[in-house]
Amino acid sequence: MKKSVPDDLCADLALINGMVLTVDAHDSVAEAVATKGSRILRVGSNEEIIQVVGEETEVVDLGGKTVLPGLIDSHMHPGSYGVFWVRGVRCGPDIESMEELLSRIREKADASPEGSWILGYSLDDVRLGRYPTRRELDEAAPRNPLYIQRRDGHIGVANSMALRLAGIDRDTPDPPHGKIDRDEDREPTGVLRESAKDLVYGIIPPYTVEEYKRGLKHVFEEFISLGLTTVHASMVSPDEFRALQELRREGSLRLRICVHASGREEGVLE
Repeated sequence: MKKSVPDDLCADLALINGMVLTVDAHDSVAEAVATKGSRILRVGSNEEIIQVVGEETEVVDLGGKTVLPGLIDSHMHPGSYGVFWVRGVRCGPDIESMEELLSRIREKADASPEGSWILGYSLDDVRLGRYPTRRELDEAAPRNPLYIQRRDGHIGVANSMALRLAGIDRDTPDPPHGKIDRDEDREPTGVLRESAKDLVYGIIPPYTVEEYKRGLKHVFEEFISLGLTTVHASMVSPDEFRALQELRREGSLRLRICVHASGREEGVLE
């Protein structure tokens, strides 16, 4: 069947011979879909889609593969994830053993200037069976303050230097809505739960707009590879918001972002 529209109205992309899950009111499944720019142009049978295929249209034969609508994540922290990638060391979830984790930290510490902060991210204590001990972290990074955040962002683990810089010792009370894990002698183990982690996280030198931009570009590529096309960014700081604005002006904001401003810092509205 020949095209039924002028060339300038034809699709940029046509996906045919597939299973297109429309997620409409009837949960109907189509055979093909066509897009133009950032919009879906037509959904239907192969014959219906061929009508909007022009000379410049890219046509992909899916061979029966399934097409899903873009996924939406309703709560995440892409800025934090991004700057951790810029400054830090990946501590999971691909790590299979504690020795592998500590080896990765040692490698990062050896390459870092003495006294500079090392940030770990995506720690998976369930896969590892436990959290690393403060002594293990001290041995892995003896010259640097080290803070590792659990993959859900609600728990952190710190070495002795980081705890000392944050003023956390056996006499430090648990903050409201937080808990400092302690051993049998009431010495901090390094595990900091909920608001207790902010005692350390809050003294880490602030991230710059450029660091946020570098990190956001990286995580957006990862999100797109996973099928995410919309994310709700929670607790966005002023500098992260500025980074998002700059990426949008530069045409580098490749997915939809719903911003939930933190409201904790001055300058959010400037």
